[in-house]
Amino acid sequence: MMYWSVGWTHWGHLMQIDAFVNMDYVSNRPHEGTVSAKFWNTFIFMPFSGLTDDGTNKKTLLYHRSGVGHAIGAEIQTDITWQGLYASHFVDNMMSQGAVIIDADSVYTQNYHNVLS
Repeated sequence: MMYWSVGWTHWGHLMQIDAFVNMDYVSNRPHEGTVSAKFWNTFIFMPFSGLTDDGTNKKTLLYHRSGVGHAIGAEIQTDITWQGLYASHFVDNMMSQGAVIIDADSVYTQNYHNVLS
């Protein structure tokens, strides 16, 4: 599985390509039910706002699933507390996760402006 994370501006440019938008060419699989991930041209494209920017070019990130590790330190926990002073409930959600690059050869960055050229 190959993934391609792009910025929201780039996602908007991709949405202007008929083959990217048309369901005859693209599928939401394997992420059924998500509107923010599309399977197209052997990649799962996902918009992401946390990509680096060198001032002129925003980077995109391509990676293979086997080259990146993901760990869950603690499952999602929810704490709901009544705040009498404010007459409202305070809801706090917590989780612990981490990621690491296992194989640097499976991760590639590319400048945003070169992707659609």
